Amino acid sequence: MQNRNMDIYIKQIAEEDYPAFAKISLRAYPTAYKASKTALQDIIKGLKDHESAHDMTYIGAYIDDQLVGGMRYYTFEMNFHGTMISAAGIGSVAVDLLHKKQHVAQKLIDFADQRSKDLAIPLMTLYPFRPSFYKSFGYGYGSPLHHYKLAPANFHDFKVHEGLSYLGEVDFAPIESCYMTYVNNHHGMMHKSTNDLRRIEKLEDCHLVVYKEDGQITGYMIFKQTGITEMNFCDKLYSLVK
Repeated sequence: MQNRNMDIYIKQIAEEDYPAFAKISLRAYPTAYKASKTALQDIIKGLKDHESAHDMTYIGAYIDDQLVGGMRYYTFEMNFHGTMISAAGIGSVAVDLLHKKQHVAQKLIDFADQRSKDLAIPLMTLYPFRPSFYKSFGYGYGSPLHHYKLAPANFHDFKVHEGLSYLGEVDFAPIESCYMTYVNNHHGMMHKSTNDLRRIEKLEDCHLVVYKEDGQITGYMIFKQTGITEMNFCDKLYSLVK
C-alpha cells in the first residue's frame, strides 16, 4: 500500500512513527490539545489503543523517510435511502508546519480518494475544519449540522415522565438495538465505528437516560453536567436518539 508522487510518498504509518505523528497533530491542532509532555504521551497512547480497529488506518505522507503529514482513513456502513452501503471517511488531517504549502494534504486526500475507488466505496465523508478547503478538492456540502444551546428553563414540561429512567454506567450495549433501529430507518445514518464505541466506553462523569415503551428502549440521551460558573451549570449533550 504505497503511492509515490514526486518527492512525497504515501504509506501506512508504522508504530515507530507514532511519536512523530503525535507531534505533528499537536502542532496542527493547538486548540484541541494542550501542548505538554503529558498531552503528547496521551496522543501516542490513543494511537496505539486504536491501531487494532478494523475500520480505521493511519496513513502518512513521507519525504526521504521522514513523516511530514498524516491522517486517519475510516470505513463505515451507511444507510443510503434505505440500503446499507460502504462509505469512507478521512479525519485528523495534519501537516508538519515546516512542510506547509507543499501539497502534502492534497497528496493525502488524493490517496484516500484512490483507495476508496480501489475498494469500490462510492461515498466519502469528513468533518471539515474549513469547508472551502475541501470543496476545492471536489467535496460537496452535506446536510447542515446545527448546534443549539438552551437554558433548562426553556424546556417545555409535558407533565409526563413515565418511561424515563437512568441506566447505571454509560454503556452502548443496552442502547445498541435502539440505535440500530434508528440507523435502519434514517437515510445518512451510520453504524457506530470502533472509535465511537471506545469513546462512549471512556466517557467519565456522564449520565445515560433512556425512554422505554413496553419494556423496550426506544430513545436515549447521554449527557454531562459541567459548571459555567460556581453558581450554575449547563448540560453538555453527547448523543441524542429517538
